[in-house]
This record gives sequence, structure tokens and C-alpha cells, in this order.
Amino acid sequence: MRPLHLSLSAFGPFAEKQEIDFSELGDCSFLLIHGPTGSGKTTLLDAICYALYGDTSGDDRNAEQLRSQHASPELLTEVTFDFTLGSDQYRITRSPKQERPKVRGEGTRTEQAAATLWKRTGVSQNALEGEVIATQPTKVTPVIEMLLGFRSNEFRQVVMLPQGKFQKLLMANSSDREEILQNIFQTSIYQRIEETFQFRAKDLAELIRDNRKDRDRILQEATVSSLDELKEQKLKNENDLDKLRERLAELRQAQDTAQDKFTQAMQVDEKLKEQNAASLDLDRMETQRPLIEAKEIELANAQKAVPIIEIETILGTRVAEAKLAESKLEEAKVELA
Repeated sequence: MRPLHLSLSAFGPFAEKQEIDFSELGDCSFLLIHGPTGSGKTTLLDAICYALYGDTSGDDRNAEQLRSQHASPELLTEVTFDFTLGSDQYRITRSPKQERPKVRGEGTRTEQAAATLWKRTGVSQNALEGEVIATQPTKVTPVIEMLLGFRSNEFRQVVMLPQGKFQKLLMANSSDREEILQNIFQTSIYQRIEETFQFRAKDLAELIRDNRKDRDRILQEATVSSLDELKEQKLKNENDLDKLRERLAELRQAQDTAQDKFTQAMQVDEKLKEQNAASLDLDRMETQRPLIEAKEIELANAQKAVPIIEIETILGTRVAEAKLAESKLEEAKVELA
């Protein structure tokens, strides 16, 4: 992080608005803030830490105690801090909870704490704020922690050590120093790798234990005492299995042959049934042969008798006509006489 501009009003010993332009330092990487005791050096560090995290560089004062006692009641206690992270530029503004005069009437009203974080990458004019990333103190602080990679206490222990606090870093216990150094050197990835291997080792140990249990159970079920005996038994079973497979192939071939013979036998049986039925029909027709022959003779006689019947019919008609003519002749004779 590189500071660019700090603006604070009614903050600590500064009753009016103060601005510090760090950009005038140019490319200088070293900055010394000096002055007599009580001149406000620590207040500048407090302002930067407060703008970022909402608390001071030490543990002596909280945010609501930062307002200057000499400031005008109308002047809002507020800190604005511009800084860069890599190639990106940001601005954060934060104000604590404070009492301010009412707009109308007498008395005061409570101004709640506020905070806003902007991203100003590519913004050239100082008056422009940029893109709002987060608002409200409870939402701005986590974003700052994510951007900087430090929580407030870690930032104060590593980046901004207040007066008399360096010994606290040196005297910190191993776990606290480990966490601080992890954040400084970004060793969390190695910690995650270590934890991943630990979890995998634990899973592998459980898998080995389960496999051993399965091995013991299999040996017990196979009534053997070692893996060598199990391998011998497996080899013997494989040989027996090969023999059984050969026997099964022979049986299947015999089954196919029997099936073919059965199919041929069924076809021969059907032919025999057809032959028996034909024989029965032939026998039945042989027994009916005399009757059929008699019917054939009767039919032939009937066919021969047809012309005679027709002649007899014509003869009867002529005889009737002759009798009628004789009757008319007799009547004519009588009439003539």
C-alpha cells in the first residue's frame, strides 16, 4: 500500500481541516514524520488506521473519542484517505458516531458512524470519487481486510507499530507470530497444501485400515492363514474353473446336437402323422367304393333316361291333341248332320 492523500477534520488535536499530500514525495520510498512531542505525529497514523479499519493505531482510544474537543460543533469529524494497491487506486472516507447541533431548534442530534470505499483507478480529477465498492462501516472494513490482507490488529502489529508497541510484537507467543508472518509472507497457500496432505494421509490411513480388515476377513473366509496360501488356492480355483469351462462347452455342444436331432425327429413325426391321416382317408374311400360305383351306374342310367322322358312327354301331348281333334270331329259331324 502506498499513501497518496490524507484529509482529516476535527480529528484528535486538529480542530480544523488538515490535508497531507503524500504524492509530493514522488517515487521516494522512505518517509519520516518528525516533530516535538504532542505535535500530532501519532494522530496522522491514527487517522490512516481509523480510515482503513475504524480504530486507532493503539488501544488507548476508541473511535468515538477521536473528535477534537476544540473543533467547532458544526464541523464534522471525518477522515478521507487515498492510497494505491499495485496499479489500482482507492479512496476511503470514515466518520465516527458524534453529536452535532440540530438543523432547527436547540440541542444536538446523534450522527451515526459512516464509511464509504471507492475505487478510483483511472480517475484523473481529485474531485471525482470513482466507483463505490462498499458503504457502511460493517461492510467497508471486511473489504479493506481482503484488499490489504491484514486485519486491524495485524496491520497495527506489522505495518504501523505505534510507540512502545514493538516489544509487544517481539514478546508475542508463537501462534500469534506465526499468524502474523503467514500474512506477511503469504504462506497460507503452503498451509492449505499441508492441510490437504494431512487430510489425504488420514484418508489413506483409514483406507489401509479398511483394506487390512477386508484382507483378514477374506483370509478367514477362505480358511487360509497367509496371502501365499490364498494365491495357491486362487490358482487352483482358476485351473478348476478352466476345466469346468471346457466341460461346459462340451455340454453345450452336446445340447446343440441333441436339439438338432430332436428337431429332425419332430419333423419325421409330423410326416408320419400326415401319412397316417392319408392312409385313414384311403381306407375310408376304399370302403365307400361299391356305393360310389352304384351311384355312378344310377347316374349313367338317369342320364340315359332323360331323352326317353322327353319323348314320352311329347307323345302324351300329341295323343291329347289327337283326342281333342277326334272330339271336335265328332262335334262337327253332328253339327253337319
